[in-house]
Amino acid sequence: MIKRNSIKLDNCEISYIQSREDGIPVLLLHELSLGAITFQDIIKSKLGDKYRLIAFDLPGHGESAYSDNPIEDYSLPGLAGTLGKVARHLHAENAILIGNGLGGNIIIEALNDLPWVRGICFFGTPIISNKNDVKKIFYKHPIYDKFFNGQLNEDSLDEVVKTYSKNSFHTELKELIKKSDYRFRKYFGNWIKAGEFINYKEYLRYNEIPLAVFHGTDDELIDYAVISKIKIQNLWKNKIQLIDYASHLPQIENPKKLNRLIEEFINIITGIL
Repeated sequence: MIKRNSIKLDNCEISYIQSREDGIPVLLLHELSLGAITFQDIIKSKLGDKYRLIAFDLPGHGESAYSDNPIEDYSLPGLAGTLGKVARHLHAENAILIGNGLGGNIIIEALNDLPWVRGICFFGTPIISNKNDVKKIFYKHPIYDKFFNGQLNEDSLDEVVKTYSKNSFHTELKELIKKSDYRFRKYFGNWIKAGEFINYKEYLRYNEIPLAVFHGTDDELIDYAVISKIKIQNLWKNKIQLIDYASHLPQIENPKKLNRLIEEFINIITGIL
């Protein structure tokens, strides 16, 4: 059983799980309305024996507390600030950052304030540069309309879960979404519509940090044809790495393949074999 701990930040208590208490840190950030537990197969793998893997629940998610300042904390700048605070509290600077979906957005948003980052990796993350991208990416699939309205009924929950994952973890995913703060989806949806985010496409084009991008071959939310055309400087192996038998959550659908890719990427950064 994975042991949980928590730290107290400014506006709420943050819960996290980790594979060990020392070693080179790797921070894992989860998708919208889910939680750190979605990374449990990675944390319990040999990768977790090799590195200090840390996955934390975002404010309003999993075992973390709901924020008492949701307008700020549930925006991308607020979440990027949470990432930096968690890293400092856990002495996990000089880390490799890995994000799924929203977790990847948070990483990109935070990079300018995290000069110590050794490498970044994301999968299932929408790459946005303007309001038009928000419409084309976030609202291409109907679940986003349901998500950003806040509350979800049972039918909507079923639709979201089946979109996130095709073949596993459905009951657990539904419980995670139910546990999450519905205000997060509402405030985050309002914020993303305002278009105040940085230009991710431009940022990644000139990025100098080692970067890997993975993609589940059956992902309905993120279109491979779109992300494969984005110019990314310093992209690992000069192409997006595909993960078969996986949709939006390869960490639970094909963790063995994802683990192999992550380990190979991190080994190159750290020089550890």
